[in-house]
Amino acid sequence: MSWFSQHNKQNSPPPVPEPEAIPPIAVTEDPAIPIPEDLPEDTPEPAPEEPEIHEDPFVEKQTYRDAVQSVAAMEAVLKKSQGMMDTVNDVKNEADAKLEEWRSALEDVERKLLYVDKVLFK
Repeated sequence: MSWFSQHNKQNSPPPVPEPEAIPPIAVTEDPAIPIPEDLPEDTPEPAPEEPEIHEDPFVEKQTYRDAVQSVAAMEAVLKKSQGMMDTVNDVKNEADAKLEEWRSALEDVERKLLYVDKVLFK
């Protein structure tokens, strides 16, 4: 027995009408949404579709060297920043460990004070 063996053709969609048979949609202006007659002058111009292609596809040796040096400088700054972040993270972890020690010591003192209070005022 198949799940799809009883295919009913009555449930199939109607045929798609020809484009000429579809009536055009009437467009009416909505008075609630005014359309400006002219746009203000400060509207930005759209970005160009394609980047400009220069006639000379080659790069001068000095320009390339400057670009490589800039990338190397950025990598050095990034590496230095990563080192600083590691140092800050280490300091934070040390501070968290000290605070945990202090919290533990305070809980111990509190527990001992409660015991002394309980013994004295029994």
